Amino acid sequence: GVRAVITGTPPAGYWVSGLNVVPASVTLRGNQDLLDQTGNFIRTLPVDVSQATGDLNVEVPLDLPQDVQALDQNGNPIQTATILAQIDVRQGDLALTQPVELIGQSNNVTATVEPPEVDLLLQGPVPTLNQIRADPGLVRVVVNIADLNPDQEADLVPTIIAPDGVHAQLIPPSVLVETSQ
Repeated sequence: GVRAVITGTPPAGYWVSGLNVVPASVTLRGNQDLLDQTGNFIRTLPVDVSQATGDLNVEVPLDLPQDVQALDQNGNPIQTATILAQIDVRQGDLALTQPVELIGQSNNVTATVEPPEVDLLLQGPVPTLNQIRADPGLVRVVVNIADLNPDQEADLVPTIIAPDGVHAQLIPPSVLVETSQ
């Protein structure tokens, strides 16, 4: 068989979710003593995954002893194999408290919102959650009050604006908005 060799660890928030090598097996030809020392598999030269944030498809030389030849399934000599490394983003979650923003407010209406801040449970790719942790303004909780009349009270469900791939659960799921003139 052929064994793929990888070195390094993907960047924070990523992991190697799969590793294949093509061809998966080869026939070795050479001196019997050398073949006995080689064993049942041959390794590839190493592929570094320390910078990988997406799938890798890399052709690499086989680590063959001198005077040993590798043959593919058709009997043709080969010196390389293709490593297919699946690199996936880790998923995580993040608790965040954000202020509720009121939009669509007309000039002659004053509005208050209760509670003024809500708790969010965000789920998504770890690198994106790390960006949000550094800059919480990437997530906004917005309530459009354009349709409310003065002196009205309404239970409204805020819209959550978040980066792609991030899902948010709102606690509480709605807010109370009171308007006055």
